[in-house]
Amino acid sequence: MKSTLTLVTSLLACAMAVPAAQAANLLGTGDTIVGGHVDGSAFVPGIAGEYDSLASNFPAGESADKILDGDPGTKYLNRGVFDNANLVYFGGVNTGFLVTPSAGESVATGIAFTTANDSPERDPSSYSLLGTNASGAALNDLASYTMIVSAGGLSLPEGRGESIALGFLNTASYASYLIYFDSLRGGATPFMQIADVQLTGTVGAAIPEPGSYALGAGMAAFAFVALRRFRGPVSSG
Repeated sequence: MKSTLTLVTSLLACAMAVPAAQAANLLGTGDTIVGGHVDGSAFVPGIAGEYDSLASNFPAGESADKILDGDPGTKYLNRGVFDNANLVYFGGVNTGFLVTPSAGESVATGIAFTTANDSPERDPSSYSLLGTNASGAALNDLASYTMIVSAGGLSLPEGRGESIALGFLNTASYASYLIYFDSLRGGATPFMQIADVQLTGTVGAAIPEPGSYALGAGMAAFAFVALRRFRGPVSSG
């Protein structure tokens, strides 16, 4: 009888055990990334090396792909939108990037930022992270996205080349992510800059495969029947 009870206990443990997912880096150098800014209901891709009245701009050597290289010595710098006709500069607020990880859909549950080499006033002081499974032109339509997290009061390190990691709740998987910065440490006027950004989480869907459910349910049912037989019939009092 002891061996039967041991077997039942083991079966119940196996049926109830859920493997813990290991958080992984979701972004890498092979990903498709576009720098730009959010304007109302749209993400507007930026232009390298030019000032433009409709799009944000960034130096050719400081484009959005620099945040994926893992090198705190490089950075993504966005000067924001400059209205040439009226000589109005809108600054780096609401600039950011759109990234499609090469690994496919993923469930993001964390984000890390690394400060750039100079000018702390250019650091983001808030951020919004959105996800989508859209493609093509729909990637530039904010109606295609779901807000994952919008966080004010982002306090990046004063030191240059230093990192901070943050976690958040999310159970949905997305193929592409939009990250933009709602405010900057120095207000609306400065450029926006960031050395690296990394999303962490798991690749693929958040729920176990159907086969895992069937196996777990079958083992639990077998263990229950075995336990009833081991204990004998239930007394009616």
